[in-house]
Amino acid sequence: MTKNLINEVAIKDEMNRYKELLNINNDLSFRINRSNGCGGTYLKNKVVLDLGTAKEWIEHPNRTKYVIAHELVHAKYNETRNPWLSVIVPPGLNLKYLLSELRANTIAYQMLGQNETVLEDYFFEFNKMNSNLFHVNGGYLSSDKFVTLIKKNPNWDEQAIVDAINYFSEQYRYIRCFVSKNRKEKIKNQFIKQLEDLPRSLKAV
Repeated sequence: MTKNLINEVAIKDEMNRYKELLNINNDLSFRINRSNGCGGTYLKNKVVLDLGTAKEWIEHPNRTKYVIAHELVHAKYNETRNPWLSVIVPPGLNLKYLLSELRANTIAYQMLGQNETVLEDYFFEFNKMNSNLFHVNGGYLSSDKFVTLIKKNPNWDEQAIVDAINYFSEQYRYIRCFVSKNRKEKIKNQFIKQLEDLPRSLKAV
C-alpha cells in the first residue's frame, strides 16, 4: 500500500468519525483533488479535499482535520453554492454566507477541542487569508477577523449568532443599509433554529 493511499484511508476514517459526531446520517463520498491549495469543498453528498490539505496529514494532521470538520459542517446543513457567483451576491444572502462560514469554522474549532494553537496555526500559518470584496461576498473573512470572532465566542450558540450579525452590520455598510431589520431577524431566527440540530456534545463544550 502506498504512502498516499495510507493517508487517504486514514483521512477517510477521520471523516467518518467526525460525520458520526455531527450526526450526519446520509452517505457522503470523499475524494482528494489535484490542487495544491489549502482548503476543501462540500458538493452535494461529497467532500473534496485539496491535495495540499491532504499532504498536511503526516506532519500537521490538525490542519487536515480542521478542513474536514469545516466541510462536514457545511454537509450537516447542506450548504452548497457556486463560488463564482460571489461577485453578484445580494446583501441578505451575503449575510447568510458570512454566518455559514463563521459557523463552519467555529464548530470545527469546537470539534478539535477548542485549541487556540490549532486555530492560529490553521489561519496564520497554513491558510492565511486576506479579505477583499470578492472573498467577503462569498462569506470569507480575513484570518485575523475569523480568529478574533471565534475566540470571542468559542461555542456556536445564540450569543455567537447575535454578535456576528451585529458585527457584520457594523463592518459592512451594504449589510447595514440594505438588509432590513426584519430580514436580519429572520436570518437570526433561522440560524438559532438550526442549533437544535447540533449534537449535545457540541452545544456546551
